[in-house]
Amino acid sequence: MLLDRGMDTPDRTVQLIEKGGVVPVVRLPDLSGAVELARALLDGGVTAFELTMTSPGALDALT
Repeated sequence: MLLDRGMDTPDRTVQLIEKGGVVPVVRLPDLSGAVELARALLDGGVTAFELTMTSPGALDALT
């Protein structure tokens, strides 16, 4: 699921990170391409990524 807005347990989060093997750190100048980026990461096998809070609108993207 691309945008699972549910709350995972810490153990589940660790499992997802271990499954993907990497955690890309993403900082975007704006969020216009965020969904496309998330889909590309998912298609590439990435199961978790960090969106830095210094990205404009980062908190809005999580809600």
